[in-house]
Amino acid sequence: MPILAVDISQAHFEAMLRSPAWITDEEAWKIMTTTYQNPPGYPGYNYSIREAVQKRKSEGHAYILLFAVREDRAQLLALG
Repeated sequence: MPILAVDISQAHFEAMLRSPAWITDEEAWKIMTTTYQNPPGYPGYNYSIREAVQKRKSEGHAYILLFAVREDRAQLLALG
């Protein structure tokens, strides 16, 4: 199972786990990026997360383990 470490806020992490729609749905993605903007100094960070998750999904993985660096917490995300 692939693991992806992310350096995002707790609220952003929780929102990503709530629904995997942001992975493929453009409207859900727009809401996610409007609500949780890129960290200062890291333009494109959110997109790089989405791109990495989409790549694992296209490789046939049904799940990915997201690791929240700030919280030292891991959570399983269904790629649905």
